[in-house]
Parts: sequence; C-alpha cells; structure tokens
Amino acid sequence: MRRRHLRPVVVVQDGAVAMARPGVGLPVVLDLDEHPADRFAVKADDRDLGATEDLAEALELAERALPARRVNLELLGEAGSVLAVRVLYRREK
Repeated sequence: MRRRHLRPVVVVQDGAVAMARPGVGLPVVLDLDEHPADRFAVKADDRDLGATEDLAEALELAERALPARRVNLELLGEAGSVLAVRVLYRREK
C-alpha cells in the first residue's frame, strides 16, 4: 500500500514566510495576514476532527487523519466563523 502525505504548507505572516512544512504536491499557502485566524479546524471526509489555536497541532491532527479521502484545514475567526478552507489532501479517483 502506498503511503499518503499531506501537501506542503507555507505560512505567511507579517509579509514573510513564518513556517514551512514539507509534503508532497503543490504547496498550500496559509496567508495569516489575509485571513487572521484564531483557531484551526481539521475535517476529514466531512467529519470534524477538532480545532486548536496551534497550527502545528492542527497539522499533526490532519496527518493522523490519513488515509481519509479528503482532509481540509479551516481557518477560523474570533467568533468561530470560517475565514478560509484549504485542502491538505485529496485522493484522486
């Protein structure tokens, strides 16, 4: 069985790269200047897996969600509103 990997993640904050996480495929850019998230929620195959204020923790949760068919990261605002959704993994049919 082939091992699955999340896409690379590049975090931009204050106009500079604040964090880069390796992965496979085209990178996902999280621009926290454009979408100032307070929390990060992970969904796998439309199931809520949890939310955290720590992006690294959210990415670990997303990694553990594999072998899901689709893993999303939601950037949440103060009131819990979804500011942006980024696809971290999607299995091709």
